[in-house]
Amino acid sequence: MIGASVRFNFRFSAFLKWISKIVTAVSLFAVAPNCVQAQPSQKITPGRWWPAFRRPHRVLLAVRPSSADEYFTLMTLSGLAARACNEGRTDSMIWVKQQAPNAYDMWLKAMLAQTGASLSGPLSLDLLLKRMIAAGVVNGYITYRPDDSIRDLHQGNPQERSVNVATTLCAVFHGIAVAEGETGKYKALGLHELFDARTISEADCFERYKSRLNRRVVAMQDPKVAEVRDAVVAMNAIVVSMPDSLYESVLAWAEPGTPVLGWGIGDEFEIASRATRYAHFMTDTDWCTNLPLMSTETPGVTIPTSRLRQANSPAMWDLNWEDNVHYVCFIMSDGDNVQWSLGDFASSTEHSWWDSSYRGKVPLGWTSCYDNLVQIGPYAQQHLFSTAGKLDDFVLFGGGYFYPDLYSASRPDAQRNLDQHARHFCEWMHLGGIRLLMFNLKQWDSDAGVRAYSNFAAVAPDLLGIFAFSYAPYTAGRGAAFWVHGGQDGSTPVSSVRFVVWNHASDPGQGNPGKVAALVNAMPHDGSVDSAERFSTVMIHAWSWFKVPQAPGGDAAEIDQRQGGSTGTGRGAGSAFWCASQFKPWIRTLRPGEYMWMMRLRLHPEPTIANGLAELTRAVARLPQSQQSKLKSKLKQAEAYLHARRYHDAFEVGKAARALLDHV
Repeated sequence: MIGASVRFNFRFSAFLKWISKIVTAVSLFAVAPNCVQAQPSQKITPGRWWPAFRRPHRVLLAVRPSSADEYFTLMTLSGLAARACNEGRTDSMIWVKQQAPNAYDMWLKAMLAQTGASLSGPLSLDLLLKRMIAAGVVNGYITYRPDDSIRDLHQGNPQERSVNVATTLCAVFHGIAVAEGETGKYKALGLHELFDARTISEADCFERYKSRLNRRVVAMQDPKVAEVRDAVVAMNAIVVSMPDSLYESVLAWAEPGTPVLGWGIGDEFEIASRATRYAHFMTDTDWCTNLPLMSTETPGVTIPTSRLRQANSPAMWDLNWEDNVHYVCFIMSDGDNVQWSLGDFASSTEHSWWDSSYRGKVPLGWTSCYDNLVQIGPYAQQHLFSTAGKLDDFVLFGGGYFYPDLYSASRPDAQRNLDQHARHFCEWMHLGGIRLLMFNLKQWDSDAGVRAYSNFAAVAPDLLGIFAFSYAPYTAGRGAAFWVHGGQDGSTPVSSVRFVVWNHASDPGQGNPGKVAALVNAMPHDGSVDSAERFSTVMIHAWSWFKVPQAPGGDAAEIDQRQGGSTGTGRGAGSAFWCASQFKPWIRTLRPGEYMWMMRLRLHPEPTIANGLAELTRAVARLPQSQQSKLKSKLKQAEAYLHARRYHDAFEVGKAARALLDHV
């Protein structure tokens, strides 16, 4: 579920103008015994699976070099600086800025404001390196051979993997990774070779040095990609290339519940399913940078949880009871993708997703990697919550990218590992006020999947509902739904995806916005809403491009995906709007939270209304006696209707009581 990384040309003079506004005039480098570290005033309930880094006194700004070899070196140097700062050997960390403006520019400003660190630069790689050598952060270099093969990223078979060996050993030897053709200039700076990564394989590196590596974080990365290597080095992780026998060995060695950094080469299902079977989860961080600098905050300790909690959560009493309608909710795919959430999703020149002009024109659910993002990118999560509108809703794509029905299948203690992981990420879910989950499974309705849903619902007492889909096709469930024990009111709906807006899809339930709108319009809508057939979850495939309709309500035609991004094309939030624009009058589009409340209200009315009335009764009991009489009368009337199974009447009277209570 990896999105393409978008790069843009940028005039360096414009960058200098930007940087002059935020650079603080401080000395370029000074060694201090310790970095600034916030002292916890209380223990936060959710435990971290991402390590927390100390706040630096200084942030040294570097611009991504035009040379690929220098970029690899810079990323490993940044990782060494973060590691040294965490150990109190320096007070500075490095922020690597891309040459084109992107969302990370916002996170840099937010990080500086939150931590109080000063900013120096921009500094060249040579100047940064000299400062780090003087501080004792860098002992030498590790030589690797670049992968110059002609192949697409994340595809094929790499001819050279020594850069992954070098990256793995940077933290072990306190050295930077240097391409074989560049060693001369680093020798001139006084560095010597610590290790020749060309002499051993990834497998040999693992066997020889695994006792000195971190078993709580592992990584996969294409040898052609420099990104996320700063985090790999800072976290002292092993990095491998693809889902082979070595990958299996590393996954078996790592402790259960370990996040897998980056993304490897090869088939998506092979990469993610193997990690899942060993009780781990993918993070899709292959294009991430500066993760150590963004991982210095602890929710509830250094950053208020109020900033990391969503507002505008829907309530049952806000719904309207209608018959002769069909209910729909749109959900954007791929929110488990951390690199996208930190990058183009929030802000880009493409303007397809969060910064789309179509956002706010139709109710839309945004799948979210909240549990990961709040630990390694809380500034991004703050931004999303603070800028969310009334038609936005968040669905936790829970616990990273993994398949719940396969979780820990290759370990003997599978159920215990699943229980632990479910409790862990549901604690983060509760912290954020998120009450909806979405999962991608090998088979959405398998026995193992149903057991997993029950696990999640059992540890999330305020869970409203679970959206589920199979890896292939997404629409395998055809909108079917069932209920499991646990969650809100003691039972939780599990609703499968019925349709997907997806360009050039072969499945009959998938297609362009016009096709999906026609499928929705043909769904049952006459009479009482009394079955799952009256509800359709429509997923929007985040990466599918379409032709922008020529007129309001027109069709968004399919196009060759290679034309995507050209004038007159669009995707993301626009796809939901173009689909909804073609709905018939009897279609009701709801936010995911409203949708799950409506499923509860119409398909399980008795327990849903009963619990709602019980909450109102408790609220009324807290009022002064003089204000209780009229409200108690309303609630007694609603309970009588409920006892007589006149659910519509019970709901309407309860809704009226809620309105009175709001005005007391």
